Amino acid sequence: MKVIIASAGTGKTHALMELFRKRVGEGLPPHRVALVTFSRRAAEELLVRAPVPGAVVGTIHAFLRLLLTLAAPWTGRGVPEAADEFEAELVFQEEARSLLLEEGRDPRAEEELLEDLAFLFRKRAYAWPLVAADQEAEDLLALFGRVLERYRRRMGPRLGPADLELAALDLLQDPPAARLVAARFPLVLVDEYQDTSPLQARVFRALEEAGSEVVAVGDAKQSIYGFRNADVEAFRQAVREGEILGRLEVTHRHPEELAQFLNALTAHLFPEEHFPVRAKRPGGRVEVHWLEGRGDLDELRQEEARFLAARLLRAGEEFPFSQMAVLYRSRASLEALEPALRAHGVPYVVVKGRGFFGRPEVRAVYRALAYAASQASQEEDRFALLLGPYFGLSPQEALHPPKAALDRLEKIAHLAQLPPLEALKRLVRDEAFRARLDRRARQNLDALLALAGGREFKDLEGFLLWIRQGAEDPEAGEVPEGGEGVRLMTVHAAKGLEFPLVALFDVSRRELFRKPRLLVGRDGRVAREERGLLEEARAKEREESKRLLYVALSRAQEVLLVTGSHAGGPLSPWGQALAALGHGPTGRPTKVSPLSDPPRPRPSREGLEPAPYTGKVFGFTDLPPLQSPSRARKGASEDDREPPGAWEEEAPGWARAVGILTHWAIAEDLDPEAEATFAALLHQEVALFFPDRERLVAEVLDLLRAYRALMAEGRIAPLEARDEDHAELPLVLQEGETTWVGVADRVYRVGEAWFLEDYKTDQEVRPEEYRLQLEVYRKALEGAWGVRPRARLVFLRKKAVVDL
Repeated sequence: MKVIIASAGTGKTHALMELFRKRVGEGLPPHRVALVTFSRRAAEELLVRAPVPGAVVGTIHAFLRLLLTLAAPWTGRGVPEAADEFEAELVFQEEARSLLLEEGRDPRAEEELLEDLAFLFRKRAYAWPLVAADQEAEDLLALFGRVLERYRRRMGPRLGPADLELAALDLLQDPPAARLVAARFPLVLVDEYQDTSPLQARVFRALEEAGSEVVAVGDAKQSIYGFRNADVEAFRQAVREGEILGRLEVTHRHPEELAQFLNALTAHLFPEEHFPVRAKRPGGRVEVHWLEGRGDLDELRQEEARFLAARLLRAGEEFPFSQMAVLYRSRASLEALEPALRAHGVPYVVVKGRGFFGRPEVRAVYRALAYAASQASQEEDRFALLLGPYFGLSPQEALHPPKAALDRLEKIAHLAQLPPLEALKRLVRDEAFRARLDRRARQNLDALLALAGGREFKDLEGFLLWIRQGAEDPEAGEVPEGGEGVRLMTVHAAKGLEFPLVALFDVSRRELFRKPRLLVGRDGRVAREERGLLEEARAKEREESKRLLYVALSRAQEVLLVTGSHAGGPLSPWGQALAALGHGPTGRPTKVSPLSDPPRPRPSREGLEPAPYTGKVFGFTDLPPLQSPSRARKGASEDDREPPGAWEEEAPGWARAVGILTHWAIAEDLDPEAEATFAALLHQEVALFFPDRERLVAEVLDLLRAYRALMAEGRIAPLEARDEDHAELPLVLQEGETTWVGVADRVYRVGEAWFLEDYKTDQEVRPEEYRLQLEVYRKALEGAWGVRPRARLVFLRKKAVVDL
């Protein structure tokens, strides 16, 4: 295997493109080249960033399915059908329960055994075949084998991700079939190879042995997906045994000081894999700040958060807040960070907050449906449900529930008789439940409904399994917040991203080793307790922690801020790494920018007079003190609603997503026929929660074509005819006790004439709904600029332009 080693920011995508061009220039047809990577997100980024026309670009699993399809006539196995891991595990668990019943065992009393079997099912993508290291494991694997055989018979041609890998490996053991696929793809470029699993690595080695040229591109220092069965040893083996095509030694991301800092870090943490990189430009800044004290580390961590908030506020003189990111290892760090940012007035956006499926409101729904599915009679199950957000009872009330609570419990029990999605709808839309939640939690419930709407659940057990799988995925973040501000995210979520200023917060936090239910080694050995396997698991976690630190510190383009707290005692592993570089709490003085003042003690509130406005009470008016014109239309309420004429949606939020994307595309003057437009729309956050994103974007492109057609017909002014043009123009109008705030879609001037246009994606043309909105906008423009524009509504679906 041939290998290109690419440290963070050294241009691996460019290296892939250059290799592609070179091989095509030597006469290799582009369609005989495959460019693959390990995740769908990474594959989509490659499609946008790596123009390799004609090549097959996609995920590893999509590529393996293509190989099996090409070889189907030869093998006689038929064309495989893709099944996601959730569907595959659901079928496996159903077969496991069925087998236990046939053997006279009650699955409800064997939950731990079922969890062990599910764990082995997931680990078959890590190592295969699985072999027992002791008698207990041998009995468990015998049962696992029987369930797996039933699972394979039931799935038939449908293959889950791990099934695809095993089938491809089996295919490549057949020399004629292996030569066939190697002839179809003489060149395979594998991006992010450090994220492959041992089983995937075996597939690529077999493909190389069959005659394909396999080029692996990656960086062992950035392997951080062990929870997804990735193993850095696959990349290290390729480096040891393969041919090194090159080491990318110039960083395009980091200036000189950052590059030197990262070089020192990698030399310390990864001496066997270290090679220095050079910066193309001078400058950069690294600041490491420790807050030292004695006593409670949590209190010190809160002071650390206040310090970082003040530091970011000052950094706002250098960078917009939208160009900053704060990374953390654990979402528990948000408990100190968010209050500090709010107190200092630092705007922020939680890109991925606490795991979506672990949110209290989602867990409340899970508990209720689990109660319905099992018709739970155990007192502790009912007690936990009554205490949770769904009922919100006190402990005393939960012990002796009132009649209203008992009635609701009975209704929940009956949900098991409904289709899973209908049962979920009834829980999510329960007004008493939603009334106890804040706006963020209600948005998460709506997102849960939207996500579930894109799947087919045969029963509540399938839905509950889906929730459990999501809760185990550290990357299943809650609904991303809108707005501008400092991005807050985990280090895992920041992989592949970069920002001018990056702060790494709370480096003193330790992560305890969590022993898995079963130990599975790289060699496939399985045991509950086995010293060698336990040490292997501990070593893997320690090494991945080091790589996580490197990934976090390498996201910065200009300024890197690191903060930690130290209350005495040993440092955390990340703190030890920084101390080894001279940046520990007891090392040499930290290099501090003049902007970095130490945190000042907060002034005492004793003896202060209250401000004169604290007793002011707002009177009642027909309208609230702050009002949006779009909310004041006929029939609207304070809750955001779908536009008039919204159709019955197969996924909640579809109409709103179409509207948001369409308005953004118009504001950006995107060309509906350009490939880049499709990719740009596909990657917008509002589209991420819809399984059928391609159809969503196709609908937006049709509306964008209608907008272009109206310009071509002269019914609205073409872009080139406009002498002055403003998209998404914020407007404010003070009227009596009410301040109207809104955003005009488009305000432009042609000659001496001004135009105010508002674009609608409604199914029906109802201009009367928007007269107030347009008049508020027009009056605001008249007061601010002294112009009275020609106001009109543009209904894109009907290609109707209505002057008001």
